[in-house]
Formats: sequence, structure tokens, C-alpha cells
Amino acid sequence: MKVRFMAGEMARLHNISKQSLLHYDKIGLFKPSKVHSRTGYRYYTLDQFEDLDVILCLKSLGMKLGEIKTYLTKGSIDERIDILEGQEAVIQEKILEIKRTQGRLTSIITALKSQRTIVPMDMGIRWFDTMHVVRKPVETPHDLYALELAIKELFQATRGDDQTEFHQLLTCVEVSPDTQERFQSVALHVPATTGTSIPAGEYAYFYHKGRFDELPQSRAKLWAYIARQGYTTGDTAIEKVLLDSLAVPSEDDYLIEIRMPVTKMPSP
Repeated sequence: MKVRFMAGEMARLHNISKQSLLHYDKIGLFKPSKVHSRTGYRYYTLDQFEDLDVILCLKSLGMKLGEIKTYLTKGSIDERIDILEGQEAVIQEKILEIKRTQGRLTSIITALKSQRTIVPMDMGIRWFDTMHVVRKPVETPHDLYALELAIKELFQATRGDDQTEFHQLLTCVEVSPDTQERFQSVALHVPATTGTSIPAGEYAYFYHKGRFDELPQSRAKLWAYIARQGYTTGDTAIEKVLLDSLAVPSEDDYLIEIRMPVTKMPSP
């Protein structure tokens, strides 16, 4: 007489839930050796252990139950190899995606840690190195709505590039002393082998702490500072968000770098 196992015991021995075992029966993936006609109890035999082990092995490889069912119907080794190679490719893509995600996470953590040394509201003039970027113009009317559209389109265009992160986003703004703003373009910092460049040189900078809608006042402060220091500048500010809702709980704690290229005025 064959040793029989009830569904609960079979499930326990294979470290799965009884509900999973019943579901396998329902979809025709793994059926019991016998179902009692009166009680409806399901019974499994020892020689079914290997079949269930194969199913659980394939499931652990990420195969869906429908794919496992198809696999088990294939009689030739070549057909089964084809299915397994397909699953191997799926797993490889998942591994690459995990590595990309890990890279993005590491990049964000590194960027956030680097902001610890920045003093909010600090202002000055210093040298900035060349920055390579990919640009996207902001369309007319160059307002906040057009800016958001340009940001979305830029990220869509660069999707798949591991180096493109939101914390590497730059906004180029046409500004004036009366605090008017006109968004010109958005850009992403990319490796030196690609994109265009923002040239190296002397830039006046200001580390704005606070809400985005307070940026015009900070730009005006920087503009006035440039004049006091005996420098001239154009009408474009380059802005980079250093700390936003990803890092701080309140908009009042946002940190944005504002910088403008400057040239020393000749002595009279």
C-alpha cells in the first residue's frame, strides 16, 4: 500500500501553504493522486514529491505558474532548454535593473551627503569647472507649466542612462534685477563623453534656503552682490536643486544653488 499524504502535510513538507497546493490543483498544474469521493480530501503519494519539487524549483527561478505548466508539457530537451534560456534572459535583465537601481541609490546618497558641508544662504564668487550636460529648451510661454513639461520630456529622452538623476537637474533661467523670471532650458549633468557643456569660469553663487517661489528674491540679492563686488553678469542664472522633499520634510528647508557667470569690471 502506497504511503499517502493529505494536502496539509504535503504542503508542510514542501514549505508552502495549503492554499498554494489547492491552487495548483485548481489550475491543473499539480493534481493529487486521489480525491476522496465522499469527503473531498486530497491525497498525495511519495512519488509525487519530485514533481512538486520541480515546480517549486522553476517557481524560485521566477517562472510564472502558466509558464511552468507549459514547460512541463514539453517532451523534448531542446524545447525545455529554449524555455529555460528565455527565463535566464529575463533574470539577467532583472539583475541589470537591480544594479541600475543600486547605482541610482548610491548616487543619491552620495549627493545628499555632499550637501552637508554647504552653508545655507552663503554667497560668493569662485571658480566652477566645466559641466557636461544634455539640454532641453523650455517652450513658450517659458512659465512653470512649460518648465515642468520640459523636465518630463528631458527625463523621457534620457531614460536608460544610469547617470541621469533628478538631483543632477539644472534649470537655466533668464533673470533681471526686478526679479522677473523666464525659464530658458533644463539640463542634466552627464559624463564628459556626451552632451554639450557649461563652460568653466568664475561664477557668483548663492545657496538659497527656502521655497521655490522665494527664488526671485534670492536672485535679486545675488545680482546686487555681483554689482557691489565690481563684476558684471549676463541675464542667465543656472540653478540646481540640492535638497528637496527627498531629503527634507519641509519646503522651507529646500536648498538650491544659484550661480551666474561673472566678469570683473575694468578699473576706471
